[in-house]
Amino acid sequence: MKKIKNYLLAFIIPFIICLGFFFFKGTLNDIENIYVSDLRLQHIVFLSYLKNVLLGNASIFYSFHAGMGNLMLSNIIFYCISPINVLLLFFKDIRYSILFIYIIKISLAGLTMYMLLKSKSDKDSFITILFSTCYALCSFAINYFFCIFWFDCLYLAPLVTIGIDRIFNREKFSLLYILSLALAIICNIQMGFGLCVYSVLYFLYSYSINYSFKDDFKKLIYFGGIFAISSLCAGAISSGLLIAFLSDYSNISAARGITVTTSAGTSNIGYVIKNLFTVGNLKEDYFNNFEPFVYCGLIVTFFSIIYLFSDKIESRKKFCAFCFILVFIISFSIGFINLFWHLSSPVLLNYRYSEYLSLFLTMIAYEAYNVTDRFSTKDKVVFVISLLCGLFIILMYSKEVYVIYAFGFLLVIGALIYLVKCNSKKFEVILCMAVLLETGVNGYLSVYTASQLPFNKTTSYNSVKKLTKYNGFSDDYRVMYDYSYTDNTNDMLLFNNHSSLRYFSSVINGNVTKFFDRNFACVGNNNYRLSAYESPLLLSLMGNKYFYLTREYNNSLYENKASYKIKSYDYELHKNATKNIYLYENPYALSLGYVIEKDVKHKDNMNMIDYQNSIVKAFTGIDKDVLIKLDYDLNSNKDKCANSNYASCNNYIIKNDTDNRTVYVYTLFDEYNLDNVASSYIDVYRPIVISSLDKNLDLTVKYSNYIIPESLIAVTYDEEALISSLDSLRKNMLRDVKINNNKMNAKLDSEKDGILFLSIPYEKKFKIYVDGKKVNYYSLLDDSFIGLDVKKGSHTLKLIYEDDSLGLYALLCVGSLVVTFVLYYFMNKKIDIRLEEEERKKQEELEKRLERRKNKKNKKKNNKKGKNR
Repeated sequence: MKKIKNYLLAFIIPFIICLGFFFFKGTLNDIENIYVSDLRLQHIVFLSYLKNVLLGNASIFYSFHAGMGNLMLSNIIFYCISPINVLLLFFKDIRYSILFIYIIKISLAGLTMYMLLKSKSDKDSFITILFSTCYALCSFAINYFFCIFWFDCLYLAPLVTIGIDRIFNREKFSLLYILSLALAIICNIQMGFGLCVYSVLYFLYSYSINYSFKDDFKKLIYFGGIFAISSLCAGAISSGLLIAFLSDYSNISAARGITVTTSAGTSNIGYVIKNLFTVGNLKEDYFNNFEPFVYCGLIVTFFSIIYLFSDKIESRKKFCAFCFILVFIISFSIGFINLFWHLSSPVLLNYRYSEYLSLFLTMIAYEAYNVTDRFSTKDKVVFVISLLCGLFIILMYSKEVYVIYAFGFLLVIGALIYLVKCNSKKFEVILCMAVLLETGVNGYLSVYTASQLPFNKTTSYNSVKKLTKYNGFSDDYRVMYDYSYTDNTNDMLLFNNHSSLRYFSSVINGNVTKFFDRNFACVGNNNYRLSAYESPLLLSLMGNKYFYLTREYNNSLYENKASYKIKSYDYELHKNATKNIYLYENPYALSLGYVIEKDVKHKDNMNMIDYQNSIVKAFTGIDKDVLIKLDYDLNSNKDKCANSNYASCNNYIIKNDTDNRTVYVYTLFDEYNLDNVASSYIDVYRPIVISSLDKNLDLTVKYSNYIIPESLIAVTYDEEALISSLDSLRKNMLRDVKINNNKMNAKLDSEKDGILFLSIPYEKKFKIYVDGKKVNYYSLLDDSFIGLDVKKGSHTLKLIYEDDSLGLYALLCVGSLVVTFVLYYFMNKKIDIRLEEEERKKQEELEKRLERRKNKKNKKKNNKKGKNR
């Protein structure tokens, strides 16, 4: 009964502490407090989609609501495979279900860490649960709470470690190691790879503390073979899903050609030591480019240090532990090694493998606590120096807001540890209470820091959900929301509503991002974020007809159809807010498909003006420019940049001699100033849209990095040419478009033979039927979109996206699992026979030695008797 109680406590205590600091933060009442960063941009979106898949309301293969349309199998594999996600089905509100999933994963980490610590010691007390709780609520798990897809490895890593220990202890294959590692890879490919690297390191560490590389080379070959085969089995079990993901990676990888705005920083030992002693995230934001989260509680920090100097620990173990820790410090400090752990650039959220160092530190700290019944003189010296070092580091960061907490806990816990280990065991209960309080305060402060970030926090989930239901738009066109829940990216997918020119996913179609990048739209290596203020030609060609904007937009093309007052909640000011939302319609927008004359390829010497003009000319056959490049004078008023602190500051007089008074300016900038009497608009990042009655526009642009002044592009459009070109395409476009999961049906009345252009990202696994007959299709606009030949007349169109290989992927996983079980059974049986044979031989050898000794003694006795006679 006691054993069961301890297992339950190891699970329940992290659960209660998590629930506690979220309660005191106010999250349980205002759940939006924790929806920051990727949790808001991606995770809630894809988990919501997974829930729809599980309920049968969405396709596992494809969604037309994911941006312009995107693969979803790769998304689900990359983000949503965790078995814990089944809990989505038990909550009506997706936001609370995700919070509960996070807390369950943290609690499971406490349970599995307890199992690991228990396996390494004969002692089983509340102290074991205390250390397992420190690991479950380590700084990595708390500060990265908005990346819940990572935390399956948090509870699986201890099981992998137990599995490796069993390989050495039992000298045979460990099914626990194989299945835990396979599940970790399946749950998250990137974090699973990090766990594979950790497994290799821990295997070498375990071998080193038990055997000599020089004297026991045969043992290295033997255990290395078991470990390698076991690891391959884990890879094979997960291979089906990996192949399913990689099968579409040729398109996804193209996105890596887009410039990444951030790269992995490197840390140093100073940051590592600082983060071992500081309670709470002392950083001003959640970005973690230079400071690995390694904090596991002060008790872990102190006893990790004591472990390295203790006389009660074998010298070999101390040396091996030091080398293990050193590998992580080197990884934090050297860029290419840091990248290796991540498989790719860990944009903004760095050192994702720091949890494995936290696991190791907790293990050695627990061992040091158990073997140190009383502080020796050496232990006292090491402890006092560590305490003074911690106090000094905290004082170095005295400007930070949470220093008082870190300083106070360091003194209190340090004093309690000293008393407990100086033969005052009665203080051990108080020490446990102080450590548990410390983990709760650390959680509260860390969540508090991240939840202060301004992620459009006046846009609540419910208000945007309500807005998406105001109008029953047809599926013929796309809709764009400036008032966005997911920071102008994934609202359409989250609310299962229409298609959009905005999307953010790590497995996005790369050819589409390249297309938008060539048109100077806002893109990254994993997103495209077009705004309502882009070129109206581009927006019309891509089918964006409706815009929900938070401000009125003076554009002669678009019509203001309605306005709404949306009640929301400001999570920073903690008060109700009301937003004015304006609905605009682009009456010239084309549907998701229309007949064109011919395709066009992008050339290296084309700027966005040349490219869009060449597209519309090729599509319509009308040889007339729609976009007009405007000239400008550069730095005609240098006083505008006097005393500027920016690396680049340029003043432009833009000359607009056309009849159109709307100007689009494309350039990089941090700040801009417009002196004319004009209205300026910007959404996301670019372009700057200027509406003015003046012919000349006085614009000053400032940027933190150097840019070539002549790289600025100013453009307007010929309204008559724009409308006539779009009208010529509108005569032959899709109508009555109906989208359902991974299927799209539509009708087409074409006045001519031509190419049906679909503004849907090109993928190879579509099945397209025209009038019930399957037809071939191809890629247009540099492999970005779909094209197919059509004849004059009325047609029905049907698109279905299906991956016929899914059964093969599943068969590969199941088959590998079966082979693993068979291999495990027969290999271990063979090993058991060998071990039994070795044991039998040892027993026979022992019996022979005993027999020889007995015979020798009898011979002596007989000889002695003979002499006596």
